[in-house]
Amino acid sequence: MSEQSRKSRNLEITGASAVLLWWLPVAALIVGANWQELTLLLWIPALLVMGAACLASTARCGRVHCYVTGPLFLLAAVYVALRGLPSRADAARHLPVHHSGHNRARLSRGNPSRQV
Repeated sequence: MSEQSRKSRNLEITGASAVLLWWLPVAALIVGANWQELTLLLWIPALLVMGAACLASTARCGRVHCYVTGPLFLLAAVYVALRGLPSRADAARHLPVHHSGHNRARLSRGNPSRQV
């Protein structure tokens, strides 16, 4: 495939798709980096769009750069999503704790100082 043919098939070159597939997600990444409450809401879709665009570009133009960045952006989206999930310790703090009367009685009989 000639260099001119590859450039014409590359998704990053065209005007409207460049704005939607690259500039808008980059702007979302910048805003999310500076606005912590919206980081997950902005970064995950931005990284998914950029990763999908890179993979589509890989299929169209075959550049090595796209073979690396496509999966990298998708892995970054997964990482950000997993990082945004509450940890077990955070989740445990918000779960209600129920003690049955049977356990209380057993604890208080075994050790008077450990009454519940």
